[in-house]
Amino acid sequence: MPGSAHQLGENVFIFLSHRNDQLIEHCPEMPADFGGIVVALLDLEIQESVLFRDAMRGYYGCRELKAAGVRIVVDDYGTGACSLRAAVQEANASGGGDSINLPAGFFQLTIGGTGEDAAALGDLDITDTSGFLTISGAGAALTIIDMNNLDRVFDVIPGVSADFWDLTIQNGAAPGNEPGGGIRFGNRFLNLRRVILRQNSARDGGGLSASGGSRVYLERCAVIGNTAS
Repeated sequence: MPGSAHQLGENVFIFLSHRNDQLIEHCPEMPADFGGIVVALLDLEIQESVLFRDAMRGYYGCRELKAAGVRIVVDDYGTGACSLRAAVQEANASGGGDSINLPAGFFQLTIGGTGEDAAALGDLDITDTSGFLTISGAGAALTIIDMNNLDRVFDVIPGVSADFWDLTIQNGAAPGNEPGGGIRFGNRFLNLRRVILRQNSARDGGGLSASGGSRVYLERCAVIGNTAS
């Protein structure tokens, strides 16, 4: 099987690039002990471009790999760079609590599309119900997530809990008659600390829409220039 692998201690580390991306399909089919390598001890580093060549294939492939016990890290060919979309998809697939730490910067989402809940197109769907997802920035004036009016920004499905800290969420536009232009939230726990919701639009809840039974906590937040029709 092509690839780059090395062993440190008990775990085996494999780097997956566009040259050997068939591993996404083959790894879950391996026996528990393959050629002396225990699949549950594999650490798989995936080049980000592999996932986005076929986003849906990458998403479901990662879920199968996690179910097989493989630890996944998304990277951009060793640079340490990973897109926000790729980080959310990995958090959805990993299970348990996750944190995404964003540096100062302007994070503009450029992939449009609706009608799926895998964070592959349009809004960033947060789907893992097994633990909190925390997305934090370097400050609301420094870390800006911009949807460019292609879709809402975040869709936190029912049963999911999430935290957003120290960032700005802006220019989301909910499709059709759907609510929640910045964030659409289900029915669990949502915490916003030092967050700006700015210039988002929807039928209801231009900046934020929370369904019945939700518990929403806002601390030192600003809701500015959002519109609801």
